[in-house]
Amino acid sequence: MYNSTDPNPNPVAREMAAGGPNAFACPHDHNFFSDQQQANERRTWWVIMLTVSTMVLEIISGLIFGSMSLLADGWHMASHASAMAIIITMVIMITTTICGRPISMCWPTP
Repeated sequence: MYNSTDPNPNPVAREMAAGGPNAFACPHDHNFFSDQQQANERRTWWVIMLTVSTMVLEIISGLIFGSMSLLADGWHMASHASAMAIIITMVIMITTTICGRPISMCWPTP
């Protein structure tokens, strides 16, 4: 029950401050994969393809028609596409397995 004089009204923080048995228990799970994981990945790839194709179309159209606006927007979309490429690289490194562990954990140990 909430007590207005309680300096720490958050129940999780209050438990941590008291040092109880659940002081370091996480109140939620850390499973970020959904049942629709493959469908979500497929949609994400469609978004990336749409972004890259629009970028290429804007740059080519800007060059053909001499439109600085299309060129600027096309190059701006290139920054978004490169950010997506970095994210794709990280996802592949995290999910690909080599040596029985994710590739990101297969660096040589001293």
